[in-house]
Amino acid sequence: MSSSLPSADNDYRILDIDTKLTLALWNAVLPSVGTRLRAAEAIRADFEALINLGTGQALEVISANVEPQLAALTATISQLQSDVREAEDVIAALISGSVPMGTVTGLGAALLAKADAEATSAALSALNTLVATKAASADLAEALLLKADAAATNAALAAKADAAGTSIAIASGARGFVNAFRNGGFTVAQRGTSGSVAAGATAYTLDGWQISAGGAAAAWSQVWNTGIAGASLRINRASGLTACTLQQRIESYLSAQLLTHALAVQPVTVQVAVYNGTSAAITPKIATGYASARDNFGTVTANLPPTNLQTIPAGASGIVSYTFVPNVNIANGLQIQLQFGSALNAASGYVQIGRADIRATPGIAVGINSAPPPPETRDPATEKTLAARYYSTVPANLLSNGAAPFGGCVVTVPIQMRAAPTALSVASTSASSWDSPTLLNMEAFSDRVLIWPPADRVLGAYNKAIIELSAEL
Repeated sequence: MSSSLPSADNDYRILDIDTKLTLALWNAVLPSVGTRLRAAEAIRADFEALINLGTGQALEVISANVEPQLAALTATISQLQSDVREAEDVIAALISGSVPMGTVTGLGAALLAKADAEATSAALSALNTLVATKAASADLAEALLLKADAAATNAALAAKADAAGTSIAIASGARGFVNAFRNGGFTVAQRGTSGSVAAGATAYTLDGWQISAGGAAAAWSQVWNTGIAGASLRINRASGLTACTLQQRIESYLSAQLLTHALAVQPVTVQVAVYNGTSAAITPKIATGYASARDNFGTVTANLPPTNLQTIPAGASGIVSYTFVPNVNIANGLQIQLQFGSALNAASGYVQIGRADIRATPGIAVGINSAPPPPETRDPATEKTLAARYYSTVPANLLSNGAAPFGGCVVTVPIQMRAAPTALSVASTSASSWDSPTLLNMEAFSDRVLIWPPADRVLGAYNKAIIELSAEL
């Protein structure tokens, strides 16, 4: 007769509803359950040992393969980021316009490398987190895939590092108002757009620019988009014009910026665009000098003697440029000359000059410069403001009340001038009962002009006048 006791064979079921919990029943069930549990625990122990063995092997793979590559990847990224920081300094100098593009190598790759380095840094951070996560979860397959990902990332980064290069050859420069010429674009014409400089004289033409004529008068005019893009200054040839020089005197505040902060000299590059409207090639010369005392050009000490620039063929335009090392005394003021000699001694023809630029260019070789930096030509409003520091015209409306003391007025100048200006002329703009508008009484300051009527007056007489003020160098 078979036993009715619960067993593993019948899943420990009670077949008789009247079965009672007896010692025999207890001893029949629990030992069997205990035996099965011990067998299960033995199997679990074996499985956990297998898992631990797999985890150890996975971690050994990561330690032996992935971690060294991550370390190499981190080192590569650190080096590239250092290179990118150097490239950013270069880019800052390029933005200022003070670095010739021809002196920069690998710039495009450096810009791409910056973006790649930032993306790779983020990827590396995620990769490190993933390694830790997968290692902790003992996911052997994922850990092995990480090894391949790290290798591929490292190879891509190395390729980008090669493309960017670890050295960028540059000539460093400063940011900001780098062109020390005023009115380098020849756009401001406060004295008018045309005129003539007498033989043996030196006179201002377009703002900032003087012409010296020898042997005959030199006629000049401002022209637009002819031979040179934008505005330029035309000097006409004339029979007997045996010498003709275009020059600018640069105020000490601006010329001192061509030195280093430590009062050391550094290479300076001058360039102008020239159009040769004559029938023969011309070779202009450059000459430089510095003021004997601050902003006093009564005596100019030669620095760079007259030196040939590039030759410009007949009917053609070109850039003439030269790099020189100035004397430290340019802090007193710098004079730059473009000499045409006797090239303008003829009955017809002309030359035009435009896009003038002078700036510090450390690291550039001295001599004729065939690849100067792009010139900085500022907008007319900015140039007009700078020009008004040296030359300005102001209106005045005056009324004589017929009694002493006479009424006057205070006229402010557009911006504070370089120094107390000299009144070059007082031109009347309306009929007047006064003997002459040039008899106006006046006292000039750098920021204002005091004006009052002359002694000769008529009751109720008035005058409108334009006063020409100069604080030129």
